[in-house]
Amino acid sequence: MHKEIWVFAEACNNSIERVSLELLGEVRRLSKNGAPTAAVLIGAGISPSLRQTLSQYGAQKIYIVDHEKLLYYQSEIYTHILTQLVRQKKPQIILLGATPNGNDMASRVAARLRVGFVSNCTDLKLNDEGRLVLWKAIRGGKSQAAFMTVGSPQIATVCPDVIGLEKVVPLQTVPVEHLDISWDKNMEKAEVIEFFKGNPATIDITEAEIIVAGGRGVGGVEKWPLIEGLADVIGGAVAGSRMAKDLGCISRDRLVGQTGKNVRPKLYMALGISGASHHVNGLKEAEKVVVINKDRHAPFIKKADLAVIADLQELLPVFKETVTEYFTGGHFSK
Repeated sequence: MHKEIWVFAEACNNSIERVSLELLGEVRRLSKNGAPTAAVLIGAGISPSLRQTLSQYGAQKIYIVDHEKLLYYQSEIYTHILTQLVRQKKPQIILLGATPNGNDMASRVAARLRVGFVSNCTDLKLNDEGRLVLWKAIRGGKSQAAFMTVGSPQIATVCPDVIGLEKVVPLQTVPVEHLDISWDKNMEKAEVIEFFKGNPATIDITEAEIIVAGGRGVGGVEKWPLIEGLADVIGGAVAGSRMAKDLGCISRDRLVGQTGKNVRPKLYMALGISGASHHVNGLKEAEKVVVINKDRHAPFIKKADLAVIADLQELLPVFKETVTEYFTGGHFSK
């Protein structure tokens, strides 16, 4: 019987991180040798809806560790738990999202098990022997290299948004096993008192639900505070195009596109951006795109859910004032 392939299902605010669902779908697609796909879910007060989500995205079995002390991620405790589970069940592969928590825990678990580990992968496959072949960017993203890990289990983290989601399968009943773990009080070296949602102005744009992005049409650094002000009013993160970066309006970590970051917000506002392919490719999974541009022939106009043909220099101050009145007037809550 083939050993299981595990996907660590990272959860936050009663929701499974998208990258975990991407990995479940990818494992289901790749596992042609019959190795079952299992999701590992660690948390507190785990709801049935999370189990249903995991089964719909490809989990054939779900392992759950549910404890009141596990509401928030804590390195020492989560590492101890996953290491125990691996020693009990002996999976052949463990995949995690390349998130801050995923990379932290994967490296710690690999060190305790004394096995190899590859982080921030962009692609993966199983060879004929059932071993993982992993690709990741090297030389500052200029090249790709293939890696294979040493030892068993094979452990890797995979970057969010590089695989994409598989179609949801009909809801089905899958085996769920609640696991007990030994609890050591010495693990409780820290206590999480409260969880604060990240400030949209400072969080990574890949995690933002609303993004206000500017380009050449904004008018440079002197006019850029209008973009920042609008983003602040609607609770959005600031981003931009390659031209905005070249003009000094944004830093590289705020750049959207092939040479920047891929984003998937619920709302993407493109202000003064023409919509070149290298920029648009970075927001393919945005739910709604609003474009404001005075060039009615700009490529972005055809791709937008809502396009406004107007001079941004004239429209933006009025638009920002109107939106501010709307938000502060109690019509909408961020």
